[in-house]
Order: sequence, then structure tokens, then C-alpha cells
Amino acid sequence: QREDFRMYEKYWQNKPRLESLWRQCSESSFFQECQRKLEHKLGLDSYLLKPVQRLTKYQLLLKELLKYSTSCDGVQELQEALVAMLDLLKSVNDSMHQISITGYDGDLSELGKVLMQGSFSVWTGHRKGPTKMKDLARFKPMQRHLFLYEKALVFCKKREEHGDGYDKTSSYSFKHFLKV
Repeated sequence: QREDFRMYEKYWQNKPRLESLWRQCSESSFFQECQRKLEHKLGLDSYLLKPVQRLTKYQLLLKELLKYSTSCDGVQELQEALVAMLDLLKSVNDSMHQISITGYDGDLSELGKVLMQGSFSVWTGHRKGPTKMKDLARFKPMQRHLFLYEKALVFCKKREEHGDGYDKTSSYSFKHFLKV
């Protein structure tokens, strides 16, 4: 059953493409006619947002249920469901960042699952060979977005977000990786 929720991950990964397609087709007489015939007040784009909203709502509902179900049968199942939902949200978030990595020559999926990711200050030596810690203190740190996979640590430079509202997306330029 847990695997059934993985479809949200694919949906979320394809959401930017879906929105781009919708912007190209939204004025189509076909879609407007369908909306009119079905007497829908909302456009198709409103319904395309529902799966994204639903996923975040599930975990809120589970938290609320747990708050009022402390001494009831099924609490263990509710807790397991919440953990599964939080894992899924993390996985979706990680995969959204991962698909925004540009410049990596290989297949990122071969590095395994993303265990964690985030922004860090990184210091590097400016010459070949070993660098002493005291020498690093003279250099200015660089902001890098790191992705820890099961098999490697990937260093990226975060690019400016573009778009507006829900369309805002970050991209990451691949810089380096270390096998773990």
C-alpha cells in the first residue's frame, strides 16, 4: 500500500512540465468547452493542483487524528501511517531537488536514494595537494547545496530561483562528488 503513494512522487516531478503544457493550452476552445459543458466553475489547472495539496493534507489529518486518539485502538497504525506519509513528503521534496541538478554526466539514480540534502558553507584549498586547516580559515566559504546519496556525496551550486508563485524553481549546477 505504501508503494501506491509513490505515484505522487512521479506526479510532483512532472508538475513543472504539466504547468508549462497547461500555459500553452489553457486558452484552447476544447478545454473551455469541456468546462462549460460540465458546468465546472474551476478551470482544469485548479484540479491539477489537487494531488499536490492532497499529499500535504494527509499528514496534517494524520497528526490531528493522533492528537485525539491517544488511548484508542489503532494508534500504532496511525503512527505508522504518519511516518510513511512524512517519509513520502521527504522523498518527494528530495526528488524535486534532484531533478533540478544540471551538469552531472552520469545517472543520479545509480548513486542510490537521497538520504538528506541541504545548503552548507564549504571551504576548499586553492592549490593542488593537501591544505592545512589554518590555511582554509583565510579563504571565504562557498555556499553549496549537498546531496547525500547512499553511494556518494554530490556538491552543487544553487542557482537563482526563477518563475513566480508555485512556478518558482531552484536549479543546481553540479560541481563535485565524493564516493562514500
